[in-house]
Amino acid sequence: MRTVPYKTILDAVLRRHSMDPRGDAWNSDTGLAVSEHINARVKRAWFLWEWPEWTITEERAYRQVWNDSRQFYVTSPQTNKPDEVFYVPNVATHSLEGAGYYRVKEDAPSDPPIGNQPSDTTYWEPFSPDTYVAYDQICRRRIGEVLDVYAENPVVTKPPRCLAHKPSENGIQIYDAGGLLTVFVKYLIPAEQFTTFPYVPGKSYVRGEMVYVPSTGESYVALQAGVNKDPATETAYWRRCLFPEVLAGYVKPGAYCDCLRESPSGEVDPQQLARAAMADAEAEEELNRQINRLQAQGQSYQYLPFGVVIPGGARSCLCSTPGYVLQGGGPDYGPVVPTGNGSTTITDVCETEWGYVPPVPPVATSTVAWEWHPEIVSLSGPANPSLAGLPTITKTIGSKVEIALGGIGQEWKLVAGAKDPDDPGHVTPIDYNLATNNKHWEKVA
Repeated sequence: MRTVPYKTILDAVLRRHSMDPRGDAWNSDTGLAVSEHINARVKRAWFLWEWPEWTITEERAYRQVWNDSRQFYVTSPQTNKPDEVFYVPNVATHSLEGAGYYRVKEDAPSDPPIGNQPSDTTYWEPFSPDTYVAYDQICRRRIGEVLDVYAENPVVTKPPRCLAHKPSENGIQIYDAGGLLTVFVKYLIPAEQFTTFPYVPGKSYVRGEMVYVPSTGESYVALQAGVNKDPATETAYWRRCLFPEVLAGYVKPGAYCDCLRESPSGEVDPQQLARAAMADAEAEEELNRQINRLQAQGQSYQYLPFGVVIPGGARSCLCSTPGYVLQGGGPDYGPVVPTGNGSTTITDVCETEWGYVPPVPPVATSTVAWEWHPEIVSLSGPANPSLAGLPTITKTIGSKVEIALGGIGQEWKLVAGAKDPDDPGHVTPIDYNLATNNKHWEKVA
């Protein structure tokens, strides 16, 4: 997306108020008020048209995609329910063969170890999901407004089959999706927002807070909690808010107009209202100019007045949804996305574009423990439950367990490092990890 520094927009609005941004000491209230009007204008224009630079078509599953590096939970920190996932064993080849939906069992012995595949019936069970796609799906870009939902990839299949859909409390509810493991969703990303509230070194920031850095002239949003993380350089903690160049000429007079309409006393001078009307007309003319440029390049799209309904047809993807209609090329119009290929297919890689960072899992409290496990019937399978399947991530070195195999009691101790493959008195736990959980069981003589 082509962008301009936020400072250029802010300065332009201040200059229209006869203020010199380089010399006049405008106070924080003025800056925040101007930013509020800028944000309102950005949001209005953002969803007014199918702007190619932030219109995305993606293959989406109805639940988050399973990943071998993420922790899943019996009780999710987000929903307070067992985690539900879409498991794609052949995701690297973009094949859905063998894919399916699974959820963590409510009676699982513990949270599934990181990397534990949903085919393990000790922790997972298959289920049939309700067919909706959450607007804020874990490890996927946030959805601002859904334009269309297709049964097939619209870049490959022309025309694709369109699916009826509508917003719900869960996200975008999709109908007539029987037999479809995934769908292709065409949407606008959420509108960017900006601020002039300055960054304060030494202050603790939490995810979602916004700051302004005068040296760069940009606003930033926190991706995760942090202290003394410079927004201009610490990209793991902050994301620059992108101001689209295509909206700059509209927002400058539009925000100025909205500022003129404000009055502490509630009464606005007639001359001030006249200037506001002129600025508003200038803004609308510029917005129409940008839309006409897209139409001149072949884009066929129209935003209808609120309440207008276009019945679905053979080549229409409206499905009787009010607000949108494709004209001319219909579904043959391929949206431009950041990757440049018109559409993205399913992946288990976490998408951090546009600021998504997966939630930080709760830190497990490690303790030395002695436990009796009469339910264990083998050391490492295939009979389950086994000693290898006993979670060790929350147990420290030195913890012991008592088991009974064939009526004979055994004591096993948790020891640091990898097991000796030639020693039958060593067992590798299923949640073993060289970097984060490097320990194994040893039989106590």
